[in-house]
Amino acid sequence: VLAMLQARIGRLDSGARRAVRAAAVFGQTFWQGGVATLLGLPTDDAEVKASLAAMVHAELVQPHTSSRFAKESEYGFRHALVRDAAYSLLLATDLASGHRAAGEFLEAAGEPDAAVIAEHFERGGDKPRAAVFFLRAAENNLDRGDNLGALRQVERGLLSSPSFETEGQLRGLE
Repeated sequence: VLAMLQARIGRLDSGARRAVRAAAVFGQTFWQGGVATLLGLPTDDAEVKASLAAMVHAELVQPHTSSRFAKESEYGFRHALVRDAAYSLLLATDLASGHRAAGEFLEAAGEPDAAVIAEHFERGGDKPRAAVFFLRAAENNLDRGDNLGALRQVERGLLSSPSFETEGQLRGLE
């Protein structure tokens, strides 16, 4: 099934193929500005818009009626297997730089779930920065009364090569 989906992706023009791979870095849901960021293009770039339109036309993704981020067009993969097929086409170096860029985009966009940002920085190889967001996620879990969730985030933060200051904050929260 993945090979068939990869063949469908391969029939897209080169811009749309790059865009679908960039979108896959975010997960099931992604944003026009996020794709543009990963491609190194301006948010309102005509190439990005055309690529997203081609992806919609190919029935790989669908636009969402609302977006979690203001002034951002949100899209979703039609099926998790489509996202998996696109993600598996990325090289390890593309994955690392893509996840770092995705984390930076989500941070700038105001992603409320710090754990999501932390995971992107962790997958991108920026473990100290991931630790900071795991700390925020632990604090958020603690504020919601989710003590076990907070401990899981503290543990992930401690495994992420935190700075001395962040490690102290994680241990204090623990």
